[in-house]
Amino acid sequence: MRRWIILATSLVLPLQAATLTFPNGSGAVEGSTSISGIFNTAPVAFQFVWAASELGALSIGDQITGIRFRQDGGGVAEPSAGSTFTDYSIAVSASANAIGSLSTTFASNVSGTSVVVRTGGLTIPAGAYPGGSSPNSFGPLIGFTTPYGYTGGDLLFTITHTGGTGFFSVDVTFNSALGDIVTASGNTASSGIVVAGIAVIGQLEFDSAVPEPSAIVLLAIGLPAILVLRRRG
Repeated sequence: MRRWIILATSLVLPLQAATLTFPNGSGAVEGSTSISGIFNTAPVAFQFVWAASELGALSIGDQITGIRFRQDGGGVAEPSAGSTFTDYSIAVSASANAIGSLSTTFASNVSGTSVVVRTGGLTIPAGAYPGGSSPNSFGPLIGFTTPYGYTGGDLLFTITHTGGTGFFSVDVTFNSALGDIVTASGNTASSGIVVAGIAVIGQLEFDSAVPEPSAIVLLAIGLPAILVLRRRG
C-alpha cells in the first residue's frame, strides 16, 4: 500500500517599517495656520480626523506604531525648557462620521473599537521640536505601546492629557475635505466644540506586511508551498 502525506507550509510575510505624511505632500509645504491643544499647558481633550483619501499608503491590517507632529513654521526650537505630562493618552479608531459632520460628543465620533495606543507620562526634551524653517521638520516619534491595526476609512485620533510644563503650537492647514477637530478644556471632557476644516499635519509610522518576490510568485500561482512526501508501506 502506498500512502501520501501532504505537508503545507504557510508563507510568512516580513513586516516592513514605513511612514506616511498627512496630508500627502505636506512634508515640504507649510500649513496655513497653527493650533494649540496637542501640547498645551492646561488639561485638554483633543480629537481629530484624517481623510481616507490621503491614507493610500496604508493597507488594511497595517500596524500603526507611532505618530509625529511638527511645530508651526519659523520660531525657535521648542519646548524651550522641555515639557512633562503626568498623563498623555492617545486612542485611535475608525471615524463614525464623515468629515464635515463630526459630533460635538467625542464618543459619538468613534466607530468600532477605540484602541488606547499609549497612555501614561510623556516627557519632551528641550528643543525636541525644530524651529527656524518653513516648514519645520517633524519632531520626535510618539511611540505606541499598543499598535493600531488599520481597518480602512477615515482615521480618528483622540488625545487627552493633563497639561504639560511647556507650551507650543503645531502646524495645521485649512482644508474642508481632509480634516476636522473637536476640542475641549479638561482631559475628562465628554464633549467639546467642532472646528471644521482643520487638518492636523502629521506623520505616521507603521509596519506593513510586504511579500518578498519569491512569496509573490507563489501567491500568484496559488501554491502555498506544498510539499508531497511518499511513504512506502
